[in-house]
Amino acid sequence: VTLTAENCGGTFIDTHTITISAPPVCSIPLEDVTIVGPTEGDINTLYTFVGFTTPPDATPPIFYTWSPEPITGQSTVSPQYQWDTPGTYTVTLTAENCGGIATDIHTITISEPPGSSTYLPLMMRNYSPGPVPDGPDLVVVNISVDQPIVAGEPTTVRVTIQNQGNQPVAFGNNFYVDLYVDRQPTPLLAGDIAWGVQGAWFDAGDMVVLTAPYTFTSGTHQLYAQADTDNSVVERYENNNTRGPVAVDAEGTWGEDLIIPTPPKSDKPRPTPTPMPQE
Repeated sequence: VTLTAENCGGTFIDTHTITISAPPVCSIPLEDVTIVGPTEGDINTLYTFVGFTTPPDATPPIFYTWSPEPITGQSTVSPQYQWDTPGTYTVTLTAENCGGIATDIHTITISEPPGSSTYLPLMMRNYSPGPVPDGPDLVVVNISVDQPIVAGEPTTVRVTIQNQGNQPVAFGNNFYVDLYVDRQPTPLLAGDIAWGVQGAWFDAGDMVVLTAPYTFTSGTHQLYAQADTDNSVVERYENNNTRGPVAVDAEGTWGEDLIIPTPPKSDKPRPTPTPMPQE
């Protein structure tokens, strides 16, 4: 390609060379794509979906398009969705690479959380009547477990906590988050997994994902989680600290006859976690 430029001061010429080749052959065409994610959920809860391609080593780049548009992750393999109205919704993923296009549709049913069965035990707490006008509000927004779950092998459990209040948790006002396997949460009841959480992590609106390994016995299990188990944080609302049950299935035969003792319930709060140092 030659360019000639001329004005009253002279004429200038430049030449540029480009080599044109045949397009590359797609070595591993995309054949299919599958969405993996929850099929049931609660309103106002953030859920993550994951798209898996077939074959898994299809030639990149692979372009992902989710419909409807998610809250985050439109062009990635794992977006996040949230619904504020009960109903049945569909999530569609279209994946494309140099060898083809594949589409999958996933359905999720969103419901109101079961307030009576989940929150009734918390009424035993000695709360002041009515909400605090301003303050933090700690809520368990999601419980999930890495899939597939193989009985007898550790798998990662995730509990997501959010401060949905209009004020941060005060620095040093630390608390516990507990996960319960096949047990409903009650005040002061230590969980099968317990996290010591720093109040400084939770400014207004902040969300934290807590993770830990857990080994399940064979069969179906009901999971519950509770934030601020020992009631060490004064909140705007004190009756929404728990979530559950979330059902998970562990494949295999390990532990079918295993009797797991129930941890004893204490009548006193645990010592709060050590506060984080000031920055």
